[in-house]
Amino acid sequence: MPSLRHYWRSNVAVVLTAAVAASVLTGALMVGDSVRGSLRQLTLDRLGGIDHALLGAGFFREQLRNELAGDAAFTARYGPVSAAILMQGSVVEPESGRRAARVNVQGIDDGFGSFFPSAAEQLDLSRRDGQLFASLAVNRSLAEALAVETGDSVVLYLERPSEAPRASLMGEKDPEDQLESMRLSVVSVLEDEGPGRFQLSPHQSQPLVGYVRLRDLQRELDRRGLANALLVGELGEAGEPEAAALDLERRIRSHAQAADFSLAFAEAEDHLRITSSQIVFGEELAGAVEVLARDQGVEAIGVSTYLANRTGAENGAAAPYSTIAALDTGRAGELGVLRLADGRPAPALAPGEVLVNTFLAEDLGVGEGDRLTIDYFVIGDREQLVERPVQATVAGVVEMTGWAADRTLTPDFPGVADADNMSDWDPTFPVDLSRIRDQDEAYWDEHRATPKLFVSLEYGAELWSSRFGLLTSFRLLPADGDSPGQLRAALEGEAPERVELHAAGLAVEAVKAAGLRGATGATDFGGLFIGFSLFLIVSAALLVGLFFRLGTESRANEMGLLLALGHGIKRVRRRFLVEGALLGGAGVLLGLGGAVLYAGAMMAALRTLWRSAVGSSHLYLHVEPLTLALGGAGSLLVVFFAIRGAVGRLAAVSPIRLLRGETTERPAAVSAPGRRARWTRGIAGGLAVALLGGSAAAPASSAAYLFFSGGACLLIAGLAGFTLWLRRRPEAPLRSWSWRAGSSMAAANASLNPGRSLLCAALVASASFVIVAVGAYGLRFGEETRSLDSGAGGFDLVAESDVSVLADMTSVEGRYELGFGEEASDLVGRAEIVAFRTVPGDDISCLNLFQPERPRLLGAPPEFIERGGFRFQSLISEAGEAPWVLLEQDLGPGIVPAIGDFNSVMWILHSGLGQGIEVETERGETIELRLVGLLRKSVFQSELVISEANLARHFPSRTGASYFLLRTEPDEQDRTMQELERTLAGFGFDAVPTAQRLQAFQAVENTYLGTFQTLGGLGLLLGTLGLSVVLLRNLLERRGELATMQAIGFWRRALAWLVVAENSLLLAAGVTVGAASALVAVSPHLLGGHALVPWLSLGLTLLLVLAAGTLASLAAVRRVTREDLLPALRGS
Repeated sequence: MPSLRHYWRSNVAVVLTAAVAASVLTGALMVGDSVRGSLRQLTLDRLGGIDHALLGAGFFREQLRNELAGDAAFTARYGPVSAAILMQGSVVEPESGRRAARVNVQGIDDGFGSFFPSAAEQLDLSRRDGQLFASLAVNRSLAEALAVETGDSVVLYLERPSEAPRASLMGEKDPEDQLESMRLSVVSVLEDEGPGRFQLSPHQSQPLVGYVRLRDLQRELDRRGLANALLVGELGEAGEPEAAALDLERRIRSHAQAADFSLAFAEAEDHLRITSSQIVFGEELAGAVEVLARDQGVEAIGVSTYLANRTGAENGAAAPYSTIAALDTGRAGELGVLRLADGRPAPALAPGEVLVNTFLAEDLGVGEGDRLTIDYFVIGDREQLVERPVQATVAGVVEMTGWAADRTLTPDFPGVADADNMSDWDPTFPVDLSRIRDQDEAYWDEHRATPKLFVSLEYGAELWSSRFGLLTSFRLLPADGDSPGQLRAALEGEAPERVELHAAGLAVEAVKAAGLRGATGATDFGGLFIGFSLFLIVSAALLVGLFFRLGTESRANEMGLLLALGHGIKRVRRRFLVEGALLGGAGVLLGLGGAVLYAGAMMAALRTLWRSAVGSSHLYLHVEPLTLALGGAGSLLVVFFAIRGAVGRLAAVSPIRLLRGETTERPAAVSAPGRRARWTRGIAGGLAVALLGGSAAAPASSAAYLFFSGGACLLIAGLAGFTLWLRRRPEAPLRSWSWRAGSSMAAANASLNPGRSLLCAALVASASFVIVAVGAYGLRFGEETRSLDSGAGGFDLVAESDVSVLADMTSVEGRYELGFGEEASDLVGRAEIVAFRTVPGDDISCLNLFQPERPRLLGAPPEFIERGGFRFQSLISEAGEAPWVLLEQDLGPGIVPAIGDFNSVMWILHSGLGQGIEVETERGETIELRLVGLLRKSVFQSELVISEANLARHFPSRTGASYFLLRTEPDEQDRTMQELERTLAGFGFDAVPTAQRLQAFQAVENTYLGTFQTLGGLGLLLGTLGLSVVLLRNLLERRGELATMQAIGFWRRALAWLVVAENSLLLAAGVTVGAASALVAVSPHLLGGHALVPWLSLGLTLLLVLAAGTLASLAAVRRVTREDLLPALRGS
């Protein structure tokens, strides 16, 4: 159209502002795509060719890898398969003492490199010529943390696997037995990509990674031929994840053996014995064996053998360290495998009854009817072994034949089974070897650990059953005509197909699919940046409408002429709308290119300036055509509606006025009283006083909201007061010119159209209010963490360890076991220490960009629940002074009360108070974690907290503590932290001040606030430019007035001062009212003593607004006053 060329100046302004709106809106959407795309790329990068993983809480055969690789049907669908041992440990550089905790240690075979072909050479861990120690490959981050390079040697600390659960009688609990150390030589340094980022759990932060040859790690851990992970890749495009995982599980089962399910079979003359490599059968595995036996139509007799520390008779005789077997003695008697000394079959026993063998009966001089006192260990509340006595009545003496003479009733106790003499025992439980007598050694030489006492299975369960299980073996009786060998063959074929994976601690996981699901992100960065950029988008849209209206108003007589010549209003409006749509479309197309630049700038800022919010420097721009199309369409709609509003307002003016060049209807006379403004000021002011006063008595969780609402009411009251001030300006005559007189005249001019002046001031005030209120809400943490109701609960240190600590650090004995010296023990002993059991899972804090699927869990011990502390945002029910007791509520079967941090629950888990989060237990059951309380800005933002009792019930294998809170003496924090990290270096113990941990969480929020302030400030500046456009339009309407003033002697400089002063008055009023109201709104936060307010940047933002408004005013004045005002004087 010719008009587009003729009015090119105003049209260019429309195009450019439309481009800004499109760039910001579409660019914000692209930021969301870029974050998701980057997380997706990080997932693909860290996993390489790995799609699935078979993961074990224990170990299975490494040979399973070769059996799968040799299966043609398997290799037709799946690619590389690799066996590995995946653990977490710590590494120490011995020369400097530098150490790194939470290192992902991978024991890999030669096939692992096929998942990362480009790094296969660096993953070659074979020994080089002259190399003394086994090889270690580290990633760049670990190398820098330790300051090591190729050729240096380091010491790796790992947890030594235990045959039985560590807290059980047969678990290895000595700290020295918990740890394994390896001296290794660094043979290569991997870049922090590909295998240098490898980890199965999704997180964008850079992990510390080390690779050891599988054979070397197996040898050090005494797990030759075993692995705890099987990594599998798919050929071609991965299929549907759940179906693929089920298919992989089916194929693994087809090659698995009973040993992979922790089961071992041994044939006896009349039965088949089944034992577990875990020594004690878990409930699920025991149930699976019973089902297998039932399906085969054979009888299974469960046996539980335990230790009696002392067996004493009433006559004073006592025998140390005897084993006691619990089984169905009545059934064993019927089978003829357990007989009394007089030849009768052994009877069924009632609770409190015991059978003794002939050796013990003779040793103690007891017989049927005598009473015995049996001392034995139980697991205490803190997982310590506590000796407990029990009284039992001898119900008979059994002959040492059959099962009574079968030493295989007793499992191989670690440190006991391989001892030549009892005096050589090195058991996992406390013993007093001085109590061992000659007859005890003689019995050991002939019978080893054959049980001397027998009780019923029910009574044994009552005495020593634990959450780890009860049974230590099964005896299966073959059906008539079958041999134990035939039964074994049948069960070895059936067990891998029938036993549930979770019963053996195994799970097949589609790790890549889970990572890609999590890559959708816990936070919608597209929506987040639209919110951050909202002022920019709105300001640009307003500018589009303002510039277009400014252009159309200059053509008012053209529109009036068209209407006067008979063109319909719809046709005229359509003509201008088409022009606007063309201009807007051109601007949007130009803006799509700007959107790429805007999104790229935002991603660069996230990698650098705002990295504390995302925790990664690996976030890059990803351009999605669909997002460009959607963003462009959305931007076009925004621009079109802005243009439509401008055209509609102008089309509402009568043709006669348009022909005169007038663009508005004559304004109504200004009402002097301002009744509405007075009512508004009174109501808003009263509400502000009520809300601000009521906040003093309100709880802390709601006081901030009341203050913020009061500040908003104060903003409204301030604007209403400004309106009344404008309406009450005195109309004093101007007798002579001065700058002061000019300022007074400018204020009087502003009062001529109070509605328009109020709009200008309100826009600036609202933007200033939000920017100052949000910008001032930064937070830092320091000494206030020592307060009981703070986010740290009064604790000043938080610590984690790679290896669980079983010893009680609150006791002198426990600290001695851990290796603390006397002085260090006294120092640590003065600290209040609370130890938590943990269940590994995903980080649910805002530090994790991935969407978590399995939250990490902490088990709060009873002393912590009783102690209380921390600041709560909300509670599901009244709990008085002890809100943590809500964790001990009984909410019904399958429901476990939990407490989480409000920010994590609301924004990451997308849940809330009273809602449930489903998690899977070790037994494969699904339970609901019901949120009964939400904390406010606490150290527990990465996990959910449940009671220790519930954690032990649903996750029985989790023993020891690996999360700690400590409260030290004020001047001993650093020393305590250093001593703990030095003494417990092998455990990977890493302590940080709670203030530092809280600040890391708060840095995310502070960064978001800073981002909003930056982008909001840009939007405010752009909005200020829009107000200047309004001023320009105002001046064009007042050209006759300005011409008259110039004609009667006003200098151009004086006219400029009048206009600038008028606009500056509105800007200053808006900034002052908005900023003052915002400071009142956040005053509780500011007075709290730990506010982190960017006063300088806030002040600069507001000063820039005033400066930009002033410069724009000068430009508008220059634009108007440089024209010849004589025609305007004639028109007036």
